[in-house]
Amino acid sequence: MEQSRYTKNPDTVNTVYTYAVSLEDGSPADTIHSETCFAVTGYTSKELAANHYLWIKMVAKEDHNAVLKQVGQLLSGHFPEAIEHRIIRKDGSVCWVESSVFPNYNSDNVLVSYNGIIRDITERKKARERVREKEKHFRTAALAATDLIYDFDVESGTVNWSGDITSCLGSAEGDFSNTAEEWMKIIHPEDLDKVMTAYKDSALTMEPANFYYRIRRKDGTYRNWEEHAIPVSFHNGRPVRWVGAIRDVTRFRKIEKQLRKAAITDHLTGLLNRQGFLAIAGLQCKSPECDSGRTCLFYFDIDDLKNINDTLGYKAGDQALIDTAKILKMVFRKSDIIARTGGDEFAVLVSGHPDPDIESTVNMNITGLLNAYNEHKGRSHKLSLSRGNAYHDPGHPCSVNGLLARADSSMRKNKVNRTGSNLVPFLKEKKSDERKHRRFRINGSYSATISVSDSVRIKDISLSGMRLETLQYLNINNIYDIRIISADGQDLTLTGEVVWSSLNKEAAEKCADVPCYEAGLSLDGSDEGQRAFLEDLITGLEAG
Repeated sequence: MEQSRYTKNPDTVNTVYTYAVSLEDGSPADTIHSETCFAVTGYTSKELAANHYLWIKMVAKEDHNAVLKQVGQLLSGHFPEAIEHRIIRKDGSVCWVESSVFPNYNSDNVLVSYNGIIRDITERKKARERVREKEKHFRTAALAATDLIYDFDVESGTVNWSGDITSCLGSAEGDFSNTAEEWMKIIHPEDLDKVMTAYKDSALTMEPANFYYRIRRKDGTYRNWEEHAIPVSFHNGRPVRWVGAIRDVTRFRKIEKQLRKAAITDHLTGLLNRQGFLAIAGLQCKSPECDSGRTCLFYFDIDDLKNINDTLGYKAGDQALIDTAKILKMVFRKSDIIARTGGDEFAVLVSGHPDPDIESTVNMNITGLLNAYNEHKGRSHKLSLSRGNAYHDPGHPCSVNGLLARADSSMRKNKVNRTGSNLVPFLKEKKSDERKHRRFRINGSYSATISVSDSVRIKDISLSGMRLETLQYLNINNIYDIRIISADGQDLTLTGEVVWSSLNKEAAEKCADVPCYEAGLSLDGSDEGQRAFLEDLITGLEAG
């Protein structure tokens, strides 16, 4: 048989071979070696059979005593222990082998032969040496760069710590026992599987593991740990000892989180930017909540922002963007995804809203808040928004970009269809005598009733109008009856037309039972009796 087929190639050749030795009067009489001996030793089976003592001659001088001890155990009737030693191959190279011997006795309990298994473990020894070298460098570096170093004995389950583990955990001396079980208890439950998987993967590859997880301190707070772990001792191919280094990276993780947030946040308004909206809205559109068919993307554009910037300056333009963001946050829920997606454009994704007519509700509240904003004294510009929307169809799903495109198209149609008067960005300067009648602001509130609500609060009042707080939205241009009872018991019902209406979100968030809408009503001053009643009421309020 050609010996070239046994050329040493660890990828294709079995590096284990067997042999059998027959004894006569305690000395070797015959030896048989399997053909794979050539791959391990470089000698053919015939060469080894021809010289019974060739094997001992191959043993490296430094390992003679270990081999002779094994032979002594065999000849003395004891079962020989498996040993590891070096041999000098025929080509002069050194090879590490594992030698196991199995004696055979006759009926008189006399040793008559023995069998052996020789396994080439050179690569295994090199791997162990690499691990030991890594451990040496690892410990040196870890001492200078980490908070904790550990040495974990798998069989006993004990963990020896270098560094102040009690301080890291915020516990007192003796509170934390040096066991793997105790260690596992303080790992965040959501991270435990990740930690165990990292150890298993490292055990299979014999390569260091690097992973992050959270640990619970004694006060119940969590810290972020970064761990480097490496298996350094093995038995039957399984790691029996680990060493590792741990660093508290809580501060760094917090900074990373802030940087990630900054990358998806519009710095001017504090809303998500386009990148953040696409990422988060994209995840939301894949959630089961979107399958309900009640997911809508709203799109808004500030009318004539360029004119505000060019005429009043970029500070006024920035303020318009900031104020628009505030209005959107007042209209939509905290769970809705709000973003500034462009220079003057905003998008909102609403999912699972209980209102079947969400489009009308949003438009009504937006209109009310814009009217209240533009009525405010001192505004140098008028804020108006073009609006559009697109619904998510579970039967024909599309990407967030697809929804944005449809909502943008809807918004542009809205902008074209609106009259020019709705797009005027500037307010005429009001003169101090523009109001026909002086308005009296009421400290606290003054109760009244209205035809659509049991109770409203009058916030300020004049002979020609009043501002109310009510539990429900009052539709603009609608006419309502307001019943007022004065302090002296007079009872009068007035008729007023709603000129503006808006959501008072701050009040609504504090308590669901207090009025959460505001409205401005214009009163008919032609009735002399009503006028006299209002004059007496205002006079009484001023005196009080």
